[in-house]
Amino acid sequence: METPWQFFVLIAAACLTVPLAVMIWRNWDMPSARPLAAALVLCSGWCLVAALEIWSTTLSEKILLFRIRLSFLPFIPPLMLEAYYRYAKGRKLLVGWKLPLLLLIPVVSAILVWFPGRLFAYDFRVVDVGSFTALVFSRGPANIIYYTYCTAVGIYAITLMVVTWRHSPPWVRRGNLLFAIIYLLPGLNDFLFVTGWSPSPAFNYTPLIMAISTPLLAWILFGERLLNLGPAARSVLMEHLRERLLVVDSTHHVIDANAAAAQWLGTTPDKLFGRPAAEVLFDSPDVLALLQGGLVENQEVALGGCTGAWEGSVYPIPAGGRPHARIVLLRDVSDRKRIEAELLRSKEAAESSNQAKGAFLAMMSHEIRTPMGGVIGFAQLLEQTPLNPEQREYVQMILSSGQSQLRIINDILDYSKVEAGRMELEERPFPLSATIAQSCLLLLPEARKKAITLQWNLAPDLPAMVEGDSLRLGQILNNLIGNAIKFTAAGGVTVSVRSEPKGGGLCRIRIGVVDTGIGIAPEALPRLFQSFSQVESSTARRYGGTGLGLAIAQRLCRLMGGDLTVESREGHGSTFTAEVHLRITGPASVGTHPARNVPNPVGPSLEILVVDDNPINRRLAQAVFRKMGHQATLCGDGPSALELLKTHRFDAVFMDVEMPGMDGLETVGEIRRREHSGEIPRRNLIVALTAHAIAGDRERCLAAGMDDYVTKPLHFTDLQAALKKCRQPKESPGGGGHTQTAGPEQ
Repeated sequence: METPWQFFVLIAAACLTVPLAVMIWRNWDMPSARPLAAALVLCSGWCLVAALEIWSTTLSEKILLFRIRLSFLPFIPPLMLEAYYRYAKGRKLLVGWKLPLLLLIPVVSAILVWFPGRLFAYDFRVVDVGSFTALVFSRGPANIIYYTYCTAVGIYAITLMVVTWRHSPPWVRRGNLLFAIIYLLPGLNDFLFVTGWSPSPAFNYTPLIMAISTPLLAWILFGERLLNLGPAARSVLMEHLRERLLVVDSTHHVIDANAAAAQWLGTTPDKLFGRPAAEVLFDSPDVLALLQGGLVENQEVALGGCTGAWEGSVYPIPAGGRPHARIVLLRDVSDRKRIEAELLRSKEAAESSNQAKGAFLAMMSHEIRTPMGGVIGFAQLLEQTPLNPEQREYVQMILSSGQSQLRIINDILDYSKVEAGRMELEERPFPLSATIAQSCLLLLPEARKKAITLQWNLAPDLPAMVEGDSLRLGQILNNLIGNAIKFTAAGGVTVSVRSEPKGGGLCRIRIGVVDTGIGIAPEALPRLFQSFSQVESSTARRYGGTGLGLAIAQRLCRLMGGDLTVESREGHGSTFTAEVHLRITGPASVGTHPARNVPNPVGPSLEILVVDDNPINRRLAQAVFRKMGHQATLCGDGPSALELLKTHRFDAVFMDVEMPGMDGLETVGEIRRREHSGEIPRRNLIVALTAHAIAGDRERCLAAGMDDYVTKPLHFTDLQAALKKCRQPKESPGGGGHTQTAGPEQ
C-alpha cells in the first residue's frame, strides 16, 4: 500500500520540532522558554505517534498507540497556558494550589486511558479513509471531561490574551496574536472532530495543525526575541558599550564579546567565539587572574597594549547552583583618575589656603590688638588721674574711639573666623538669666543717654543653668540690643526671652528684641544679614558701623542650632527674633536678675612677673597692676624670665605668647621642665597674656602648661579673675617664716 502524505508531514514536523525545543530550552533566561519547550516536545511526540498510527495496520497496534498518545497529550494545554502566562504576566502560574488544580484532570486522564471498560474510550474499530486506515471509538465520560477541560483552558487563555491586549506594549501584542493562533486553530479543529462536524471525521488533523503552528510560533517568538526583550536589549547595550566586555564559560572559553573588546584584541566578535581565555588574554595576566575567583568589582588591572588606568570587574552567571559563566567588564578610568588627582590637588590647595588664612587671622589678631591694647589701656589709666574737665573730655573721646575701633576689629576677626570655619563654641554651664540681664545692664547707659527706655522681660520658666557659649550668646544680645538702641530716637527697646523644651535635654531659647526706631524698608530686608551691607548708603554715614554685626549674629545663632530673623515696617520699628538651642543643666527657674558687679580692685599685694617683648605693653601691665595694688617686675624675653624665676619668688607670671627667639609657649615648657627637676624651686602660676584671640589659642596655651588665658587689651575684671587662681604661699617679710595668704577676691 502506498504510504500517505500525512505520514511524511507528521514525521518531518516531529523531527523539526525537537531541535527547536532544545534550542529554546537552552535559553533558560527567557521566562517562557521552559514550558514552551516542554510543550514542543509533547507536540513532537504527538506527531510521531500519530504518524505511527497511520503506518500501523492492525487494531491492537492502533489502540496501543492511541493509549500512548493520550498519556501525554493532556499536558499540552496547561503547558501552553503556563508559557503564555509567563510571557504576558512575567510570573509563574503553575505554583501553589494552582498546580494540582490545573494538572489534576490531565493526570487522571493519562491514567484512565489505560483502564479497560467504558470510562474513557470503548468500541474501538478501524475505518478505511482512503490511503490509510484510522482508529475510531466511542467516547466515555472521562474523555468528555478531558475535552471539556481542554476547552476551558483554551477559553481562559483567550480571555487572558484579550484582557492583557490593551495594556501591553507592541511586542507583547504580536506575541498575543501568535499565541491566539496556536490556541484557536488546533482547538477549532479538535472541536469539529469531537462534535463530528469535521470534514474528515475519521481522522483528527489536530496533531498536524499543532505540529505546524507550534514550531512556527516558537520560531517567530524566538527569532524576534518576543519571549523576552531582555536578551535583545542586552545585545544592543553590549554592542554600544565603550567598556570592553567578554563572556567566558566555566571552562574559560570565550562565548561572547562586544565590539570594543574584539577591536582591542584585534579581531571580530565571531572569531573570538570558542577560543580559550588564556590564548586571547595572554598579554593581560591581571585579567586572567580575575577569572580564577568569584565576584570582583573595580579592581585595577593592566591591559596588554593599552596605556592609562584600567579597572576590571567579574560577574558570575549562576546556573544549577554554581557559576555557569562569567562576564568580564574592563573600563578605562584614566579620566576619572585624572579628575580624582585634580580634586585631591584642589583639596590640598584649599586646605593650604585655609591654613594660610588661619595664620593670617592669628597674625592680624596679634598685630592689631597689641597696639590697640596700649591705646585703650593707657587711656583708662589716664582717665583715673587728676584731670581738668577739658582733659577728661579728651581722654574719654580717645577711650570711646579706641573701644569703637576695637569693636570693629573684633567684628572683622569674628566674621573671618566664621567664614573660615574656625569659629568654635565653648560648652560650659552658665546662668542664663544673669547673662541676659548683664547684657541689658551693660547697654542701659547708652539707652539713658538717648532718653529712651530699655526693658527686658524673662519668662518664669527659663532654665536657671544652661550649657553653651555664654560669651557668644552675649555677643548676639549686644549686637541686637545695641543696634536697636542705635536706630531708635524715641520710645524704647524691649527684650523678651522665653524657652521651649526640645527633647534630649535641650531647650529652644527665643529672644525677641523690639524697638520703636526707624524701621526697615521691605526691599532692604534681604540685604540685612549680608556681610558689609547696610540698608542704605546714608545709614553708614549717619550711624556708623561695618555692617557685620547682624551677619555675625545670624551665623552665631545658626552655629547654636537656631537662626536669626526680622520683621519690620519702615517708620514703625523692627522686631528681631534670635533662636538658639542650649542644654539644660539646672532646674527651670529664673530667680533674680543680678546687676553687673564691678570687681573691687583692692586686695592683698602680690608679686607679679610680666614677660613681654613689647615695652609699651610691659609699661601698661605694670601700671594696671600698680592700680590694682600689686607689684610688677618686668622682663622682655623668655631666657631672662627663666633666670629671674631661679632666684625670685612670684605669686603669678603673666607671659606673652608671641616673642622673638624663645616664644611664650617654649618658655612655659622650659619653666615646667625646670620646676620638675628642682632648678626652679616651686611651681608657678602662669597666665597667658596675649593678643592671640583665634579659636584654639586658649587650648594651645593651656596644653603648653599655662594655668589661664587673658587676651589684650587688658581689663581689670579679666586680670582679677586670673589672679583668683593664685593660692601659692607667699614669703613673709619677717625673714624665714611663711604665712598662707589668699589672693584677691572679686
